[in-house]
Amino acid sequence: PAKRRHDIGDLCARHGGGGHAVVGGVTLRGDELPRAQATLAAIIRELTTEPGASP
Repeated sequence: PAKRRHDIGDLCARHGGGGHAVVGGVTLRGDELPRAQATLAAIIRELTTEPGASP
């Protein structure tokens, strides 16, 4: 198996959620669409950037 590059639980915790190394989640209210879009964009950025690299 490939080495994990990201800890999903830590990533989600930084955005108000939580989880474990390979699974996690973030819950937002239905009226928080702008925040949800910003959170999604930030998570995508983190997942597509090498750990330790500057975005």
